[in-house]
Amino acid sequence: VLELGCSEGIGCPFVMETATRYVGVDLDQPAIETARNNFGSDKCEFIFADFLGKQFGKFQAIISLDVIEHI
Repeated sequence: VLELGCSEGIGCPFVMETATRYVGVDLDQPAIETARNNFGSDKCEFIFADFLGKQFGKFQAIISLDVIEHI
């Protein structure tokens, strides 16, 4: 599962209840560092990047939790 706009990764534990791999992307570097410290593992990866116009591989699902209200 790819999550765009993952912030501090609070969606990761919920997604990992059924997913085998999770990649979270956000352009807030302090939030990504927090996510890595709290949820990073061999199955959970957090990337600091502006995801617009970029590709991160193939995924069975792409989600964007709690993003709309921040735009």
